[in-house]
This record gives sequence, structure tokens and C-alpha cells, in this order.
Amino acid sequence: MESNTSTLQFYILPFYMKADNKLHIFITVFFFLIYFIGILINLIIITVICLDLHLHTPMYLFLCNLSIIDLCYTTVNVPKLLYMLLSENNIISFTQCFIQMYFVFLAGITEITVLFVMAYDRFVAI
Repeated sequence: MESNTSTLQFYILPFYMKADNKLHIFITVFFFLIYFIGILINLIIITVICLDLHLHTPMYLFLCNLSIIDLCYTTVNVPKLLYMLLSENNIISFTQCFIQMYFVFLAGITEITVLFVMAYDRFVAI
């Protein structure tokens, strides 16, 4: 008789397992502040580049694209982490894990491609 089982959920073990409540709150607030500051800085970069007509050059277009990719990259990762930290629910389904990893890899590959095009643009300019 064969055992036909599959994994439907993963349990993410936190790195603060034996931490007290104060450390748990500090870690949650720390990650939220880092996330919020990152989102705010990227939105400022995008806004400044879009509003200033002198910045409508290829280099700043690529910087704007990098900011958009960074927004996507952090928005894929951090909200689930904050949810897990706040709810202490360390379960993620296989589908959620797969979708999150897909978008992380997609954002990473897109970022590498934009960096390659930026390097080529600078090379051609020289």
C-alpha cells in the first residue's frame, strides 16, 4: 500500500521563538517602520521624477522603474511577515508560498534586467 500524502501548509518558525512580549512588539514595530520608510522614500522618488520635467531623461526613467520594482518587491514580502508577527499565526499554505515566491522572483529578475539596461545605457553614453 502506498502513502499518497502531500504538504498543504508550512509552519514558519519565528526567529524570536523564546523571546518575551517586549521583544516581539519591538520586532513588529521595527519591520513596520522599515517597510513604511521604504514605501515613503520610493513614492517620493517616483513623484519627484514624474513632476519635474528636467528629470524626464533615460537615467531617471530607469531610477523611477527601480523604485516601482522596489515597491512591488517589498509589498510582496513584508505584509505577510507583519501579519504573521501580529497574529502569531505561522502557517502559510503551499499556494500562498508559491505565489509569493513567484512574485519575489519576478521582481528580482525585473530588477536585474533594469539594472542591466541602465549599465548598458551608461556604457553607450561613454
